[in-house]
Amino acid sequence: MSSSEEDDHSAHGIAESFDPPFNMPVVFKRAAADLSARHEATTDDQQSSDIPDIYGPDEGSPYPETEIEKQIQSRIKADILRSKLNYSDPFDEVHDRYGFRRQTAKISLDQYNAWWKEYRPYIQRRERKWQNLMSEVGLYHKDTTNPPTRFPPRSSKVTRYIRKGIPAAWRGNAWFWYAQGPQYLAKHPGLYDFLWKRAFANHNRDAEVIERDLHRTFPDNLLFANHNQTDDESPMISALRRVLLAYSEYMPATGYCQSLNFLAGVFLIFLDEEKAFWMLVIITQKYLPGMHDENLEGANIDQGVLMISVKDTLPTVWSKIGMGFDGFSADQVRETTDSAGATSLDDKELLTHSRASTEFIRKLPPITLSTTSWFMSGFIGTLPFESVVRIWDCFFYEGSKVFFRIALTILKLCEPELNALSDPIDVFQTVQDVPKSMVDPNYLLTSCFKRNNGFGHISEAEVRARRMYVSEIRRRSSRGQLGLNRNGNTPSDQNFQQWDNKMYKFQKRSNSPLLHGLPLRLRMHRLKLAADNHT
Repeated sequence: MSSSEEDDHSAHGIAESFDPPFNMPVVFKRAAADLSARHEATTDDQQSSDIPDIYGPDEGSPYPETEIEKQIQSRIKADILRSKLNYSDPFDEVHDRYGFRRQTAKISLDQYNAWWKEYRPYIQRRERKWQNLMSEVGLYHKDTTNPPTRFPPRSSKVTRYIRKGIPAAWRGNAWFWYAQGPQYLAKHPGLYDFLWKRAFANHNRDAEVIERDLHRTFPDNLLFANHNQTDDESPMISALRRVLLAYSEYMPATGYCQSLNFLAGVFLIFLDEEKAFWMLVIITQKYLPGMHDENLEGANIDQGVLMISVKDTLPTVWSKIGMGFDGFSADQVRETTDSAGATSLDDKELLTHSRASTEFIRKLPPITLSTTSWFMSGFIGTLPFESVVRIWDCFFYEGSKVFFRIALTILKLCEPELNALSDPIDVFQTVQDVPKSMVDPNYLLTSCFKRNNGFGHISEAEVRARRMYVSEIRRRSSRGQLGLNRNGNTPSDQNFQQWDNKMYKFQKRSNSPLLHGLPLRLRMHRLKLAADNHT
């Protein structure tokens, strides 16, 4: 038997022995040989690729060839399992088109079915519109069954199409394209396979934590649950293990963080595991910087930005979730101003403002215990899955501002229920529970991006500026330099305080409506110029 015949026989053997938890068409069994050939090519490319020296040589004993072969076979099975998804119809009467249960604690089966009856014709119309758009720009031919791997450049028309939903079969490739995944893949050929093999061989430091989280990842999903008695676990769980171990190897300074398993799990539903790995790198380094670091400071900074946005745009909601953060008690004011040597009422007011106006940034309201998970897990577990992937469509196309826009929209939709509450525990529970019942992504996204009373005005530049501002406030707070002791401040701290005081004085005098709605950086610049002219 020739070597090529042996490869075909091996691949067909994997397909024949692998029995997914649903009927697998013959076409997917025939595709096993092609998948095997692709993985063999990947292995050859990896051996000839130039792995950067910064990752260091393999240490310890080599990973046994039999185990490597076992992992490669598992990878083929995961690809076969993913290829079964047609995304057009639910798996069965219990599960949706992604393999998740339709009925949840907050959505009944009747509610889901009623929504799906209206939503299915909608996604079919959107698929036809996307096909026409892609055909017009020469990126898709209707006589092919392969999903496109390239997508149109950004434009107002493409933005509208993205916000109305990418076809599910194209979704993973669209995320990868707009997140600039092909550049990462081209720059580091073979690196993913190198990393997961090294992680297995050298007993990665995060292996135990990752192992505990693997089977907590979508346990009710048909793709991740093990329905095959001949295998120890689902091939998707094996793929998830390789992706997370490779990520831990790639990011040794931060390593693995809980919630990354859910992000990687979603990527694996739509992408092969090498692309899923690079998307995990991209989302943590480019879109949500510092969010999953060991000290979670990036998460705290983004929560500070979110709380500023709530305070500015949703004052009624802020009155519920920001209770106790609008100012100091009389004793706290007296202690703060007296210790700073303030003599006049104006000085006392300024010092109190400097401390009280940033209190919620430095300490963060209790509600952020809930909203932090929104960002860290990309709303997985917070919203129904269809809403999650629709948000991710916009997120990878438009940037991290989308998460802030969606978070504000959710809080605004919670407002009617929050208005009737006074107990902080009830407020917290409502913010946690209400999003889980938002079954219709069209309503959520329309509420977010509508021109009047929506949140489409929040720009990426404003998010960056506010991140810088919150980061500086928290840094100074950790050093005790927020105007609490004038004599102890460095010159730069004194300048910061003087500028902040000028802005505060001018804002009190002017209260100019012309500044409302401008990007934060531009508002701050104009306030600074005006304050300088008035002193």
